[in-house]
Amino acid sequence: MVGEVVLAQRLRAHKDEIRSRLPNRDSCMQSADDPLLYMYRPGVCDANSQGYPDVEHTLEPRPGSWRVVVIGDSVAAAQGVKREQGFGRVLEARLADAGIDAEVVVLARTGYSTSQELAILEREALAYRPEVIVWSYVLNDPAHPLFHDANGELGVYFHEPGSHVLHYLRKKWFRVQERKLSRGCPSEYHARLHCAYWDHVTENVQSIARVTQRANVPTVFLIHPILPMRGYESYPLDELHGKLADLARSNGLLVVDPLEEYRAATVERVRQEPVDPWHPNADGHAIVARALAETVSRIRRP
Repeated sequence: MVGEVVLAQRLRAHKDEIRSRLPNRDSCMQSADDPLLYMYRPGVCDANSQGYPDVEHTLEPRPGSWRVVVIGDSVAAAQGVKREQGFGRVLEARLADAGIDAEVVVLARTGYSTSQELAILEREALAYRPEVIVWSYVLNDPAHPLFHDANGELGVYFHEPGSHVLHYLRKKWFRVQERKLSRGCPSEYHARLHCAYWDHVTENVQSIARVTQRANVPTVFLIHPILPMRGYESYPLDELHGKLADLARSNGLLVVDPLEEYRAATVERVRQEPVDPWHPNADGHAIVARALAETVSRIRRP
């Protein structure tokens, strides 16, 4: 009981500190059932009525349209650029230019890991009756939504443990296991994350394939390059890109990886300022949309 009280007070103080730094967190976001943990408040802070930073969509496709559903995190949600500059909206425009009346539905939320995105796939995405699903994969996606800080502490802020003591013990055990899994892994964060949790990554990709193939929906596995400080001449993750692409293809997914297009464009052209390792600027989103359009068009017109 003493442990419950002390840990509850500690968590409350931590949440108060987060709230003081980010006063709009409660006005724009709210808690959600596990494993989502949190979501945008519907209809506020530029979110649509379904709680996604996108234009409005009905579950029923527009008559005569061809529907593409994008599932992802803040990159798919176009964080840091205007909504119309995000690759989902640009993809829709490029498909229209190619004579395809497409409707692109973006189901993305900042900070989401693969485990949360799988819940979106299983609970919501198929209800939109997509002809194609685009799985937007960022190289920090294997992160745990509570025990890693890949979401700016959104998971910590909105999660309320049933037992603070058990949650504390789970977190300690997670750290012990992670140290064991990380032995011999590279020091670079994204490479180490995939090295330690490759079995988990494999299971998640298999789950994506199983759900979408059962629904008979072709799925594109989109791998987003990291935006390195020193450019792509010494990019440390080429091997990881290849390994992820092989994993996706072996499970029947189509693969789009704009790494070479980013490399040709140079990192200075595609990254946001101040420097952000994950979120491309409008030019980067345009490159992603162009690469996606080529693959998606082939699905539409084999």
